[in-house]
Formats: sequence, structure tokens, C-alpha cells
Amino acid sequence: MVDDEPALRKALGRLLRLNDCEVIAFASGDEFLQRWESDRIDCVLLDLHLPGKTDGFRVLDALRFRRNHPAVVVMTGHDQPGYEQQVRRLGAAAYLHKPIDEVSLMAAIWVAVGEGE
Repeated sequence: MVDDEPALRKALGRLLRLNDCEVIAFASGDEFLQRWESDRIDCVLLDLHLPGKTDGFRVLDALRFRRNHPAVVVMTGHDQPGYEQQVRRLGAAAYLHKPIDEVSLMAAIWVAVGEGE
């Protein structure tokens, strides 16, 4: 999971663990791209608006060129016209609006990793 909001990382981490997911949390796109190990991550829950120069769009773009990149579920609290189309072109499996309910989140993750409908 990549999100700059500590409270949200904590809450989503708890929710994901309750749904039998292993969670590794990153506070920025830069941190994620520097520490990412492709064989350990099946799905990335990615906030679009991150601090620094590596926002969610740049993370998605960078992942496209990495071997064995994980599925990506994008989330945002600041939707704009064209954002969903842009992240889908960059390879995102889902685009969710914050606040995200548990059912929608888990459904998007399971579909992204090929375990859902």
C-alpha cells in the first residue's frame, strides 16, 4: 500500500490484515519504488496524490517497465475528469474514490489479482 496519510495507512492495513492480506506500507511513491521487491507483492493499493515528485501517476508509469509488476488498485480523494482513463492506460486494474468501503476495496483487490469475478 502506498499512501501518505498515516491514519489511512493504519486503518487500511488493519482492514487488509483482517481479510488475510499481508501488508507492506509505504508513505511515498519514491519510497515504494526504491524498496519494492517484485516477487513479494501481488497487488499495490496506490494513492494518486503523493508528496514529492513521484505521485501515483509516475509510480504507475514506472511499474509498466518493470518485470513481473504487480496488479495496481488506484484510490483517490481528488478525482478529476480524465484521471480514471489515464490510470487505466497506465495499467491500473481498478480506480476507487475515497472514502472506500470494505466491500468495494476487497472486490477490486481480488479481481486485480485474478481471484474474483
